[in-house]
Amino acid sequence: MNAWFSGLRTGRSYPLAQLEEFGENGESLELVAELPIQVRVRSGHTAYERFRDFWYLDVEPEQCSLGEGNTPLIKAPASLKSYTGLDRLYLKNESANPTWSFKDRGTLATCAFARQLREHVLITVSTGNMGQSVAAYAARCGLQAIVIVPATASPEKLLSASLYGAKILRVDTADLGQLKDCVANLSSTLHLRISSGANPIRVEGYKFEAFEIFEQLDGVIPDFIAVPTSAGGHIRGLHKGWRELEQTKMIESIPRMILVQAAANAPLADALISGLDAPLPCVPTPTLASALTSNAPPGGVDIIRLAHRYQWLAETVTEEEIREGWICAARAGLWLEPSSALLFPALRKLSHCRAVPRDATVVAVLTGAGFKDTRITERTREQSHAIPLSALESKLKDLVGLDS
Repeated sequence: MNAWFSGLRTGRSYPLAQLEEFGENGESLELVAELPIQVRVRSGHTAYERFRDFWYLDVEPEQCSLGEGNTPLIKAPASLKSYTGLDRLYLKNESANPTWSFKDRGTLATCAFARQLREHVLITVSTGNMGQSVAAYAARCGLQAIVIVPATASPEKLLSASLYGAKILRVDTADLGQLKDCVANLSSTLHLRISSGANPIRVEGYKFEAFEIFEQLDGVIPDFIAVPTSAGGHIRGLHKGWRELEQTKMIESIPRMILVQAAANAPLADALISGLDAPLPCVPTPTLASALTSNAPPGGVDIIRLAHRYQWLAETVTEEEIREGWICAARAGLWLEPSSALLFPALRKLSHCRAVPRDATVVAVLTGAGFKDTRITERTREQSHAIPLSALESKLKDLVGLDS
């Protein structure tokens, strides 16, 4: 397929083989292609097969797959509907992917792109989730993986990445924005392709999540899709998927995105709430939402422009609210990363101020599983003590309210 990169601001064309993730003026890039005259949904087990016309790479996704996608979309349990104040809340559980996060969709596309260009190394800068995913898919495809992480990255994610065979470069900094800038400069200097969360090829993988939601709701278009956001590649990909469905006349309208960030690191959300045209870079601050620490996201201006154009909503969540949402999700049977669970207090706030109507159809994207970062679990763990076997009967009676 004839495909190329296009600048989001200028529409300028860039060749696929260029190493840089952004255009000469710093604009974000998108992969575009000449689509068939009649685009259609095909038969097949995966979204990649059914929406084959929207796959713009030459290497078939099945050649790099670990079984990502086809993740569940469920109606939210009653307790979460009550907590958020939303009657038509759905949960898209991306923690069901092979490395337990949404990142696998983007990594599949990255691996296919590497094979198309006959490259042998995958290099990424990550707080952990993307590094873990890149390590697993590189192992699947016989590629070398190098993962550059800040010193604050989750130990659990680094352990699994190293077990997959990746080389870990742990850098003594807590400033992810500074680290990404440094890495981006090294990409040009060393002539290496280094992928960040805003990489346009990763966006191509994420857009297939939108196609799945479209199918799972039997063609009903959600009013809103809420997305935990760090660098913004995921929300861009979801939006691009819906936009391409609209451009090909498969749907007549697209959902509004809800961009959610931790209040401690909210350069995009703060800017949108304040009506600004550019991100508000912030000092790196520790947060329970450790996967959302991009304090100066590259391409952030383009995220803001998309948000203004398509009337996205934005919300921030405090540390106490993140903890509350995490516990609320667990009580509903969902063990999530705090970086996912922050959606629930955000939706609660937007519902209470009527920015999101109670009867709106809302999809909350659950981006990662709870065991990816157990630090909050350790701090929340209740101490339990063994009881004598002879006391078991009376204890059970007490717990279930039976008379002694």
